[in-house]
Amino acid sequence: MQLFCVPMKIFGVYLLADNCDAVVKNFIEGVYITPGAESPLVWFGLLVVRTGIFYGGLFRFTITIPEEFPDTNEIPIVQFEESLFHPLINPKNNCVDLNRFFPSGWQRDRNHIYQVITATQGIFFRCQCDPSQAANPEASILLKENRSKFVQLAHNAVRFTPWDDLEMEPYRQYLLGKKELSENKKFNWKKHPIKNGLSWVKNEQNNSLFYLCDHFC
Repeated sequence: MQLFCVPMKIFGVYLLADNCDAVVKNFIEGVYITPGAESPLVWFGLLVVRTGIFYGGLFRFTITIPEEFPDTNEIPIVQFEESLFHPLINPKNNCVDLNRFFPSGWQRDRNHIYQVITATQGIFFRCQCDPSQAANPEASILLKENRSKFVQLAHNAVRFTPWDDLEMEPYRQYLLGKKELSENKKFNWKKHPIKNGLSWVKNEQNNSLFYLCDHFC
């Protein structure tokens, strides 16, 4: 008897869809996520930092998921578009050092993409690490020995204007399900054509993946 075998890559796509669902269910404040259209293995994100050293930051990033997902120990790659001066971000490629959060590598039965997102968000509130284990030893040493200088260099990447409650109120109403966003309030990826792309996720599912919030409730 010959059994019908479905290619593992198809299972991978379904698992990625489950990971999207996990991102929806595990609400992440201050993060805006959308999977890319050209490949389910590339997700685009926008991170809003409201407190801490990087206060006021609005940082775009890309999550690249390994081709062999989920049957691999390789951890997804998070790469920021901007050059950020941070102990856990490699200054050569702007990639986050996620090894400390997944010391045993990626485990399909335990790990989810939302954990990658929360780990990435967390490094902007917990910057300290031993220089010997830092992706950017210079930043780690400076943070420890000359915090004011570190803050000065870190702020060079902050491009977001000070938080404006009046400006963000439409987003709060949208997230609470009370009011739709006007077209001019929706984040426009067309302004960044290199990163642009509609999502591979169905529209009704993808709409719930758009987050841009911070302590609204």
